[in-house]
Amino acid sequence: MAVTPCGMLLRRLVGLTIRNLDDDLKARLRLRVERHGRSMEEEACSILRAVLANCVEDSTGALLYDTIRARVESFGGVDLALPRVSPNAIHRASANNRAAGCRSLSLAPA
Repeated sequence: MAVTPCGMLLRRLVGLTIRNLDDDLKARLRLRVERHGRSMEEEACSILRAVLANCVEDSTGALLYDTIRARVESFGGVDLALPRVSPNAIHRASANNRAAGCRSLSLAPA
C-alpha cells in the first residue's frame, strides 16, 4: 500500500492496460504528456484523479439530477402558475393526515 500526500492509503495497481484507443485520443494524450512534462502513466493517473474527484456516487439520485439539469438547462426553464395554499389549509391537512396515520401531506388550493 502507498500513502498519498494527503494521507490516504491506496492500494497500488499492478498494471493497467487500455486497449483499442483511437488514434485521435492517443495523439491528444501525447500532447498532454508533452505539455505537462509527465510520463504516460503519470498523465493517465492525473486524468483519472481529476475525473473521479468530481464523481460522487450515492443512492440519493443527486448526481443523476445534476447531470440531467446540466444537459437541459441551456434550453431554458418553465414558469408554472402554482395555486396559493392558505396556512389554515396546511394546518387542516397536516392534522387530518396525522389522524389518518399518513406520512405525506396533501394540500388543496385555497
